[in-house]
Amino acid sequence: MFLGIINSGVVVVTLADDKTYDRDRINDGNFTDLIISLTILSRANEESRTKSKRLSAAWSNKRDNIREKKLTAKCVSWLELQEDRKKFRLIPERVKIVQEIFAMTAAGKGAGSIARELNRRKVPTFGRSKGWHISFIKKTIENRAVIGEFRPTAKRDGKSVPLDPVPDYYPAIISKVLFGNVHRVRRVRPSYRGRGQFNVFSKVAFDKDTGAPMVYVNKGRSKGFHYLCCALAPRGLAPYRTWNYDDFLTKFLFVCRKASERKMRPMRSKSTELDLAKAELDEVEGKAANLVKVLSRGYIESVENELRTLEAKRTDLMAKVRTLESLKSATRIDMELIKWEDLSRLRENIRATVKCITVDAASKWFKTEMLDGASYTFWIKDGIAHFVSGVESKLKLPEASIGKVRQEERTEKKKRVSRTARP
Repeated sequence: MFLGIINSGVVVVTLADDKTYDRDRINDGNFTDLIISLTILSRANEESRTKSKRLSAAWSNKRDNIREKKLTAKCVSWLELQEDRKKFRLIPERVKIVQEIFAMTAAGKGAGSIARELNRRKVPTFGRSKGWHISFIKKTIENRAVIGEFRPTAKRDGKSVPLDPVPDYYPAIISKVLFGNVHRVRRVRPSYRGRGQFNVFSKVAFDKDTGAPMVYVNKGRSKGFHYLCCALAPRGLAPYRTWNYDDFLTKFLFVCRKASERKMRPMRSKSTELDLAKAELDEVEGKAANLVKVLSRGYIESVENELRTLEAKRTDLMAKVRTLESLKSATRIDMELIKWEDLSRLRENIRATVKCITVDAASKWFKTEMLDGASYTFWIKDGIAHFVSGVESKLKLPEASIGKVRQEERTEKKKRVSRTARP
């Protein structure tokens, strides 16, 4: 590399021995100075490598004794290291704020709303920032240190690589149940930044034929002229079939109430996503162990590259397993306890219970899949609501709803006649 730089036309000056090298000096055969400089470079490189190995060994030794003494005084902002370096001390006022952030998130508030609320009350921040930021709220919610977990890292080839997490390293300030509930809510919660928040079905309802999201179309909300339609329809990529928003909401709430009354047991698959992730992780770790044995017999570049790939996959799988375990520890929301008539909390209740809603606007049919594995299918024919969950039943809609259905059918018929009559 040294010679390559010089031969490219660059003049190199080494300050350690005050030598100057350029293409002419090298071509003239002045190799003595070059050999001396290369020797100095080599020695410096070896010293640097030795220091790196010693430092790595020191940190490895610290990690081995992590239960007896904490690695470093650097920690999360609601804790501080005690003088004996064996335990962390809680900062009560900060712990209270973190717990409040989790409570607000579990209640359905987004990071933006929480930041605005804390700024409105002029709650002191944890650092030098003059106000609370959305990014800090999100990082706090995603930080597994709240349940006591620590994720050490190690330098490999100049890059920081995450190692196996250490449970119970920090004092837990949030229960695993609450942590799981919060992440389940955030997992299904759509982002509303920069948009209105009227449509409670945003990124929850999807078109049956295209799989695209059902979007909200407002042609006059005060007069009831607002609809749900396939996101591809306005661009001419799918038939423009709409479902009156108020009518869809009425039917959805009707299904939720009936589902609560019937106490359906959710259908669960024998092989869960968590089991599959753990099995895949075991397989990857087994392959990695075999490759390490191969490397121990002699360096093979292709084997090392494959081992790095497996390490990256192992890291991703471990993160997936931790997420699924958090969701597994989350408490199930009992639909019987939800007050579906409380429209002010409807968005929160939908996020906490509904996985997705598949909609066929043309035939006025939809299927609601719940997070607990249960599913409920609804359609209407001749003013009779058909509600299916394991066993089909026919349930009478309220008269007001039947009137809406028939009125909507008449309106749709007039539209079709009007379109047919156009030249």
